[in-house]
Amino acid sequence: RLDYGIGAFDFVESVCLFSMQPVEDLEIIYVDEASYTSVMLLRILLRERIKERNATQLKFYRMPAESILASITGKCGGLIIGDSAFKSRKSFPHCYDLAHVWQELTGTGFLFAVWAYREGSLSAEMAQGITATMEQGIANREVFAREWAEEHKTDSEQAMSYVRSSIHYRIENQLLAGAKRFIEYGVNAGLLPQSI
Repeated sequence: RLDYGIGAFDFVESVCLFSMQPVEDLEIIYVDEASYTSVMLLRILLRERIKERNATQLKFYRMPAESILASITGKCGGLIIGDSAFKSRKSFPHCYDLAHVWQELTGTGFLFAVWAYREGSLSAEMAQGITATMEQGIANREVFAREWAEEHKTDSEQAMSYVRSSIHYRIENQLLAGAKRFIEYGVNAGLLPQSI
């Protein structure tokens, strides 16, 4: 088994719902075409957070990530993921960091992705090679963050803090507990099948 993934114990800074109005007033949310986990997390959080009206009344529309920022107006919010979210955190009056909202709800971290393989599909040698590569990447994450910051003309200290503190790459018990809670919420909300 590979014990690596992308997780956060609190603020992740790169998976955020942005809006001009409070989330309770939104009617439409635009979501990235590529991220199913983050969209499901958003649906769960909205269901739990919006008590005064039915969160299922919200309309979700998938669109290319590069089009979402321009669509955040009035009662329309947008789920932004990755570099765009990291750079847009101060661009809108309302920014809801999904990992932070999840942590407030459950007291656990959130596991956005895992590196996995089907049993028997990798030799022990291949698995060791992947593990060594992952460890090398983790050890050099600040170098990569500095290079990214230079390329994108953004603050290198913020970028290094992000890879050092916001993102966690080794799957720890708190992240596994969060994944279990995510599945439970997803099943209860009818977003995941009972058989997971």
